[in-house]
Amino acid sequence: MKSLLILLIFLPCISSAQQPDSVYNYEFDIDSAHWKQTYKTLYTYNNFGELSLLVGISVDGQQFSNTIRKVYNYNNAGHLVDMVAFSWQSGNWVEYQKEVRLYNQDTLSEIDTYNYNLNSLIWVPAQRRTYTYSVLGNLENILIENYDADSSLWYNAQKIEYIVNGQQQLTQQIQYVWYSFQQQWHVTDTYLTSYDNFNRPDTIVFGNPSVLDNRILNTYFQNTDTIVSTITQNNWSGTGFRNGVKYLHILNSDLTTDTLYTIYADPTYNTWEPPMYYDKYFYPGITGLKENTIKAILYPNPSSTAFRISMEASGIIPMQVEVIDVLGRVKLNNMYDVKTGIDVSVLEQGIYYVRISTAKGVSTVRFIKQ
Repeated sequence: MKSLLILLIFLPCISSAQQPDSVYNYEFDIDSAHWKQTYKTLYTYNNFGELSLLVGISVDGQQFSNTIRKVYNYNNAGHLVDMVAFSWQSGNWVEYQKEVRLYNQDTLSEIDTYNYNLNSLIWVPAQRRTYTYSVLGNLENILIENYDADSSLWYNAQKIEYIVNGQQQLTQQIQYVWYSFQQQWHVTDTYLTSYDNFNRPDTIVFGNPSVLDNRILNTYFQNTDTIVSTITQNNWSGTGFRNGVKYLHILNSDLTTDTLYTIYADPTYNTWEPPMYYDKYFYPGITGLKENTIKAILYPNPSSTAFRISMEASGIIPMQVEVIDVLGRVKLNNMYDVKTGIDVSVLEQGIYYVRISTAKGVSTVRFIKQ
């Protein structure tokens, strides 16, 4: 559970207006002294802006291998009701895990996790999370139970308790594990959170109940909720907090890309080493690493039949038009016809990228096929 909390804190705060189309992961190769791409994640959203599909792909040089696929479904109220995860096995996507979410009106009350049994071809219960709230609607507890297939019974596993202050800010989080032989809960970790003048969590101190020897420091972009720097520190030696890892979030000036660097501290001199990892976030209108050199507009967009192209500069013809799906596959490749536009009636519904190549440059535009 500790890793889950820390992961959520480290990730850049992406608003609904900044949903990434893809995230590319890079690692610095010491032998070649070059950055190399190791992984990429592709995101697809429905017409309401809700995440509907996630595809993870590992990268080794020019070799791309599917690894994971997640499909998300929502109810009419816009609440996520289930997620099905697939792994890539022998050239096919194979179901392996499912999450089902239950709600009490608009409040999440339970998350049930199932594992797919390939032998019996059925979903088997694995874990259950039950959420309880205060009369003011604040989350108070999460009870985590594991399922025992032999006895067909649920057993206590973990519990998380949340404590808020008078301003309804989460100030304390206590994590427990269930000791079955003692039939009681045992505290494993405590998190204490403080806030800045904009009510943003800027310092989190955590550790076991007797020694809070870890600390997280957050810095934000101006008066927004976007984290630009997160530093982890520890006091394991008892001589004071020392830097551990820094996550540096660089925002592109036009908000089309973000970069998240992972930087480790030198324990001997307590200085920062050169970054060894970074994640590149691409937002709508950006594919790959090629930047737009000309401006183009598609209309109508979305469309179910065809679209036309309007260029910022007049007289830019001929135009080579490629329609590319979220997996990078070219679905259409035609010369642009001013009279008829581009016929997309044969495409399945979803998000695509239209790459327009002319003698004066290239433009890539996000397109939704209805």
